[in-house]
Amino acid sequence: MNNPFTFLISTVFDVYTVIVMLRLLLQLCRADFFNPVSQFVVKATDPILKPMRTVLPAVPRLDLAALLVAYLLLAIKTILIYWVNAGVLYVGLAIWLVALRDLLLLIFHVIFWATLARVILSWISPSGYNPALALLFQITDFFLKPIQRMLPSFGGLDFSPLVLLIGLQFLIRVLLSLLPG
Repeated sequence: MNNPFTFLISTVFDVYTVIVMLRLLLQLCRADFFNPVSQFVVKATDPILKPMRTVLPAVPRLDLAALLVAYLLLAIKTILIYWVNAGVLYVGLAIWLVALRDLLLLIFHVIFWATLARVILSWISPSGYNPALALLFQITDFFLKPIQRMLPSFGGLDFSPLVLLIGLQFLIRVLLSLLPG
């Protein structure tokens, strides 16, 4: 990735794909859409997602339009990077498999980093209301609550983030072993 154009393409597509992925997670977790951070995500993704929703069927809690847009963005990014580096425009099956792998990795990484941020922030214990933190807790609660229900009580210690982080790392490694880059 020494090519500056590869860096630029990767950065632009990755940033917007993460914003689209946050939109998917907001709906999945039923997060507060009146949160200022949520409003930014909605306004940044609506121009692309609204037309897609007219074509795709509605599924409760799952934003198929956001999922498809994130997948297409990753596929386009892969095609452009291959074109810049190899000088050939290639749109074969390998591109679509790499984009699928990257989509799953992105989902796992967003959840992983959100959970890790939540753990670190719980140690710092900031006082007062922060819209970004509130959103972070809403998204991670969706994944932590089922684990908390399964784990026994450890005298006030919550090991659910550790279980989630280990599980996500396992899934990432399995995915990378099945579909290497």
